[in-house]
Parts: sequence; C-alpha cells; structure tokens
Amino acid sequence: MSRFQAHYLSFEACLPERVQRLADEGATAIVLPLKQTRSPLQSAIEIVQKQGLGCWGWIDVGRDEEIVQAHPEWMHAPQNPQWLRAFPDYAGGHPACVYPWVCVNNLETFSWALTKVRRLTQAYPSLDGYLLHDIQGAPTGCGCGDILCRLQDRSPGLKMAPASAHPPQVFFPAEFLQACREEAPGAMFVPILCVECDPGAPCPRSCPMDYLAGLARALERGSRVGLLTPCKLFGRESPLYGEPAAWVRRVVSHYLSLAPQTSLFAAVQGWDVMAEERAAQIAQAQAGGAQGILILESAIDQSWRPVPPPPGYFPVYPPEK
Repeated sequence: MSRFQAHYLSFEACLPERVQRLADEGATAIVLPLKQTRSPLQSAIEIVQKQGLGCWGWIDVGRDEEIVQAHPEWMHAPQNPQWLRAFPDYAGGHPACVYPWVCVNNLETFSWALTKVRRLTQAYPSLDGYLLHDIQGAPTGCGCGDILCRLQDRSPGLKMAPASAHPPQVFFPAEFLQACREEAPGAMFVPILCVECDPGAPCPRSCPMDYLAGLARALERGSRVGLLTPCKLFGRESPLYGEPAAWVRRVVSHYLSLAPQTSLFAAVQGWDVMAEERAAQIAQAQAGGAQGILILESAIDQSWRPVPPPPGYFPVYPPEK
C-alpha cells in the first residue's frame, strides 16, 4: 500500500493556509472527523481536495454521548470495582457503567453503529476512505482502571461474541469491519485499534494478550490497520519504558509480531505536546515498523466516568466484590 503520512484536523482547524503548509511538509492525506454538521465539514473537504491531498473521514463508534443518553442500557459495567478508585467523589457504588461508551459486541449497538456508518459514508461519498475508531470495548473493560483494557462487554442483551469463550472464536471488531465493507463494497474502511494492556504487563489474566493476538490475525489478511498510540493522553510517558516515547515503539513492534503482514500506521499525539515529543513519537513508531504515521493535530476524546446503571440493568455477568 502507498505511504500514509496523514494529519487529523477538526474542520474548524482545516484552514487553507494550514492544509497547504502540511502538504508542503510532505503530508499525503488529511483526516477529518465526520459529523452531521454538513456545511462546514463539506467546506473542509473541498479545501483538502483542492490541495490534491487524500481526504479521509474519522468515525467515532464506541464513544457517543448521544446514543448513550437514548440507550443507557447499552453501556458496559465492569465486573471489578478497582477502576472506581480513580473517582473518589463518585457515590454511586459498584457496579457502575462506563459513560459515555458502548460496544459493537452488543447486537443492538452493532446495528445502530452500522446504520451510523452507512449514513455518514452516504453523506460524504467522495472521501478516499473511512477510519473506524473505538470499535473495541470501553476503557477499563475488566474494571482494572487501565484505559487500554477494552476487550469486554458486560451490557445486557444478545452478543456477537460470548465473553465466556476462551480463546474466542469470534472477534467483534473484525465482524463489524466486515459488515461495514459489505454495506459499502466500494469504500475503504480501516480500523483504528487500541492495544489491550501493555505487552508484558503483569496482568493476572491471559485474555487481553490472547485476545489481541487473535484479533490481529483476524485483521491481517491484506488489511491496513491504524494503532492508537498517543503517549501523553494514555499516560505512557514513564521513564520505565526507556527513552522518550519508547512505549510507542513497544506497542507497534508487539502488534506486528502478532500479525507481521499487516500494513500498520501509528496514530500519534500532535496536540498538547512539544515539537521534540512529537518527533520522538514518530521516530519510535517508525523504529517499531510502522509503515505510516497519522498525527492527531486536534484532540480526540477518550475520557470516561462512572454513572449508575439505569433501572432494570442486569449485567450479563454479575459484578465481583
């Protein structure tokens, strides 16, 4: 596949002079978050395309305040209570739901998300492709409190993949990606994935690493994959990882060790960082084997907080003490 040197911009930041500067610096594409606000977004698309750059759409799937307000029963409630220690002012107790996150493993959420993707791709058909973000589970999936832990879905209702299957036979992010491709066979869809815990982390459960390995292999067949690696946002700047941004190299190389045929690009943090921090992330991603870079110039929101489960909410698996 061709080299992917892209920049993610909000449409407010997608100004002609900025896009021209990025093109002069070697960018091959601009990525824009797809929203329902058509007029300013369409103007941003035209600015990018007039510069001769590729233009991609970024679709947020799993984190969506609008759908959570309409369907709070689709939220995930972690089994373990440890994650609530980060929210000492929360008085709701355990179990609690992770707001505002849903998971496409829930069949009702799957159907809603597929409709959302169809609507956005039909509204913006001239784009070069679409990046599907947050098609895994919610942060702190098991309740450990780690933003990277995203494999579980404990919401009520029917599931794409049962949580009790170890090793799993069905990988719901791969199933959702395939469904999107079947809905729009002429469109290019690329998943943006988050690693499941740090490679080599002292987790008492093997499921995160087993799951990531299986998912990586399920997506490997000639597919391009984006790996979400914003160091500062994810709190992975510790010197325990080694030199600056070493965590980026660690997770990129680990993913490629699981699925070496993947055409992988790294989505690195470009907002709220110094120039040297940005450069370090890019260098580490390339050293890890990334074949492309997506610089997140505008912030993405990965925050979460606990809220009480709605009335009548019964997790598929009972909460642990």
